Amino acid sequence: MQKVVWIYSINVYDTSAPFGFGTPGVRAWHGNKFQSEMKAALQPEIELEFISYNPASNDIPDADLVLFNSLDAKRLSDEITDKGLAIPFQYLYMGKVQEIKEYLMPFLKSAST
Repeated sequence: MQKVVWIYSINVYDTSAPFGFGTPGVRAWHGNKFQSEMKAALQPEIELEFISYNPASNDIPDADLVLFNSLDAKRLSDEITDKGLAIPFQYLYMGKVQEIKEYLMPFLKSAST
């Protein structure tokens, strides 16, 4: 089983609220349903975890692949963007679970070889 961590929101500082696509205003109509559908689409081969990330920590999530949306990529370190995969924001915004799966599967296959 491969592990994928999706940086769904970003915290600028330890005490500030998250921003990015995963912020509470957007999550209210999209987040939980999308996350459940995305996890279901990738199981059982892939364990998917959604996180809120604090870039001030300089931690790199421990995973076979780190996902983030293309708009938030500029707020992440080079170490994360080099190891990870930017999901087109339009796919995320529209909730295109199947398109996201098809987009990331070649990267997961190359990571496992």
